[in-house]
Amino acid sequence: MRAVRTRITAGLSLAMIAAAGSSAAVPLGAASSSEQAAQARPDTDGGVESLGRGAGQGRVLPETDRILVSFKDRVPTATKDTVLQGAERNTELADPDIVRTTGTGESVVKSAEMLTPAEQRETVAALEADPTVASAEPNQIAVGALAATPARNPNDTNWNYQWGPRDIAVPGVWSQATGQGIVIGVADTGEISHPDLNGKLVPGYDFLSDTYHSRDGDGRDPHPQDQGDWSPGRPSRWHGSHVAGIAAAHTNNRQGIAGMAPDARIQHARVLGADGRGYVSDIADGVMWSAGLPVPGVPANMNPAKVVNLSEA
Repeated sequence: MRAVRTRITAGLSLAMIAAAGSSAAVPLGAASSSEQAAQARPDTDGGVESLGRGAGQGRVLPETDRILVSFKDRVPTATKDTVLQGAERNTELADPDIVRTTGTGESVVKSAEMLTPAEQRETVAALEADPTVASAEPNQIAVGALAATPARNPNDTNWNYQWGPRDIAVPGVWSQATGQGIVIGVADTGEISHPDLNGKLVPGYDFLSDTYHSRDGDGRDPHPQDQGDWSPGRPSRWHGSHVAGIAAAHTNNRQGIAGMAPDARIQHARVLGADGRGYVSDIADGVMWSAGLPVPGVPANMNPAKVVNLSEA
């Protein structure tokens, strides 16, 4: 199981749909100033809230408040609790609690306080020293939604600006295939209403498991709407729709851009939220579900994707 998780984690920077220089247009504005003010000053008693907004842009944040633990087969719940209590006594793991199980069967253990890299290593070592634990690793917080950010304000309302698709002569292959009957999974910040994408979506899912990142007031749910990844001083990028537009925007409709597979459908797995952040375990579950694999506590995907795009920074 750990090998599966590691392969998914190592592949965070790989995009399985490669096209550049085009995007669906984005809605004007971000969240209201009152919403920004409220979310820019979260509770800082502990946990992920203490990171604040807008900090730590990069591939992964150095701190995390969650550890992934793979217990050996048939370990009872009481024994798991005992193992975590032992780690709490001997490390900086604070008030540990198993909050859910991942798609690969690992227990997501939440700490009441953030753990530094050194504290993460100490906690992992303590957990793996227990004979009931097969493996443990930090559940890092990935910071994505940076790959398609332009150096200046984009102007993607005309094919003439789509230099990437033009350079690789995409129109030349449309006589052979346009994505008809194909579902493209987009594991990213979620969906928005947009004229170049409306009518092309199949039901997706919101995999953000904590309200700090989700900004929608709850955890996982069947509503993958993008709530914006803005932080103070920086507007939202609407990266999930950027990717969806590159993949399958309506084409020959006299507006917006041309999609690379214009007859394909899009399915959003929302795995990134505030500041473009998301736990690696949530990202992995979102990719697995998109591909049609079962994830505990999540309804089966009735429209599994043929291709899944994961284009994080």
